[in-house]
Amino acid sequence: MSKQSISVRTTNVTVANACAEIISSATGTIRVTEIDIFMAGPAGATFGIGYPAAAGITPTTPVTLLLHDMDDQAAMGTVAVAWGTGPTVPANFLYRVGVPASTGSFISIQIPEGIVLETGDTLVVWNITTSDVADITFIVSTKQQAQTLAVI
Repeated sequence: MSKQSISVRTTNVTVANACAEIISSATGTIRVTEIDIFMAGPAGATFGIGYPAAAGITPTTPVTLLLHDMDDQAAMGTVAVAWGTGPTVPANFLYRVGVPASTGSFISIQIPEGIVLETGDTLVVWNITTSDVADITFIVSTKQQAQTLAVI
């Protein structure tokens, strides 16, 4: 299993909008095992974590997950904070979290079993209330690759 992560600064602080979307690559499956939200401004916010009803279209400058071990396989996903057309609201949220109104407030959502994103699936962090700029870190692990054994 490979561990990968990325931290992004949000730009969308509008209520009822996605502020970040993690997108599994077309070549692999990832498990989101942790999502950390750090408020970079003085306002607090309530966020929802869920599967969007429709994924964002044309993410602008998505960033690739970073490997924790450079000898591991290639990164298996990207994260976007802006889109041509943003993701739509999840029908339900897996998690709802409130972050207090204070610069430096922080919350960590730890999911030991992971939220599984198959190839091309996405997961969003949604602004349930008006937010402030936040730094969001996604930590993922990849499913172990099947090994082929040659019998001679």
